[in-house]
Amino acid sequence: MGKYILKRMINLAVLFVGITAISFAVIKLAPGSPAGIYSFNAKVKTDVSKRIEKLYGLDKPLWQQYWIWFKNILKLDFGTSLTDGRKVIDEIKERIPITLGINLIVMFIIFSVSIPLGLWAGYKQGGLFDKFTTILVFAGFAVPSFWLALLLMQYFGVDLGWFPISGLVSVDFDYFTLPQKIFDVAKHLVLPVFVASFGSLAGLSRYSRSKTIEITRANYIRAALSKGLPVRIIVYRHILKGVMLPVITILGLSVPGLLGGSVVFETIFSIPGMGLLFYQAVMMRDYTLIMGLLVISAVLTLIGNMLADLAYAWADPRIRYRRN
Repeated sequence: MGKYILKRMINLAVLFVGITAISFAVIKLAPGSPAGIYSFNAKVKTDVSKRIEKLYGLDKPLWQQYWIWFKNILKLDFGTSLTDGRKVIDEIKERIPITLGINLIVMFIIFSVSIPLGLWAGYKQGGLFDKFTTILVFAGFAVPSFWLALLLMQYFGVDLGWFPISGLVSVDFDYFTLPQKIFDVAKHLVLPVFVASFGSLAGLSRYSRSKTIEITRANYIRAALSKGLPVRIIVYRHILKGVMLPVITILGLSVPGLLGGSVVFETIFSIPGMGLLFYQAVMMRDYTLIMGLLVISAVLTLIGNMLADLAYAWADPRIRYRRN
């Protein structure tokens, strides 16, 4: 197992260097420049853009900019934001707990709801419950998340007034008691969490259903049925184990999608997380902040994939022996 972990660490290190190089090149080759924003102001002199580029090293060759930047990020120095002059690492520290907290809630909901739905839909293939979940899946795949968010905001937020439609806390949050603060944050998270969960919930339940149908045709499941074992024992003790092994891998692969989805619902609901910060950085062409956010997202994604691989190798020893 130790040799397998060492190989995975080396692969992740090489992959991390490749991700940073490609991301840096793509961002730098995009049209426009952060210094070009000042050219829209008639009161700013024409040579200000060149001074700003020289100040932040944007006038150097691309490979030299990358080398300097890469050496700094190894020391957790992501540079200074070109927009407000703050340290990028400080801005990320403020926003990352919010995004990670919401995504952890979303992942918990997705896996605690979709797997039981998929299990029973697959076991009761062709039944009423299976047809209902199939309709839910098609709706989840077809409905754009931003359109669903706007629809929920209009109906539940504006028309009915049940849930807040922006922010993470109310204006008078500091005057609330502890139970009131918890309830206030929960109310603000209902709509964003639902929007972030709906699409992934449908997809994973569909996968669990197809895997359940495959497992129920196995000989050991037929033997369990012939012995007269209760359905609950067959589903949760035998079928669930077979479904969970591939789901572990999907858990690691779902991390990039959740972080990418944060940009959508955090921007729409004005949640001060990494997604909204990334959107604002793109709009302002703040390359330093964009690259810092990309590095953090890449690290979280690689860690998630590695944990999924280790969990899969631990659950199925054939994996680590095959790769050694």
